[in-house]
Amino acid sequence: MAAAFNKLILIFLLFVVSQSSFGGGASLSSISESAFNISLQQYDLAKEELENAIENCDKKRKPVPPSLITPLEMNINEIKVALFVLNSRAEKVCEGGTRENFFYIAGIHREVSKYYGLSAGDASEHTEDLMFSQYWKKLEFEAKYLAINENVRRKLEAIDALKSPFLIFQTIDDIE
Repeated sequence: MAAAFNKLILIFLLFVVSQSSFGGGASLSSISESAFNISLQQYDLAKEELENAIENCDKKRKPVPPSLITPLEMNINEIKVALFVLNSRAEKVCEGGTRENFFYIAGIHREVSKYYGLSAGDASEHTEDLMFSQYWKKLEFEAKYLAINENVRRKLEAIDALKSPFLIFQTIDDIE
């Protein structure tokens, strides 16, 4: 009796799994296509949002007057480190998380595409390897920045011109 009951459960489970997996054939392909298209639309939207954020941040860029930085009596290497770190922080704030969201959505779209056996398009280029390939360098700059005198860092972080993205190389050239 128990063996017959187990067989009945197994047959029922196979039927349920086959119906949920295959969903009736024709409707699955339209559902799958719709699901893929939703993923693609989300990817395109995240990409557009990032591009718009970068463009908006770039519009704000201008050089920082040397007169705001030189009185702090830092050497040129400390100035470069500080400017790279503060500009990076300002870019992150200005972009408002759109970069991270874009890479997250790109990863989702790659997986959805793989599941359906379709091309992920240019989402396949925007991988975690790309996003994090130079992250160690960013952390090294942050560590060097934290080695700068704390009072100097506080004064730098209070400069409004350093709170939004700026023209870093022009600023460095103007200071040198």
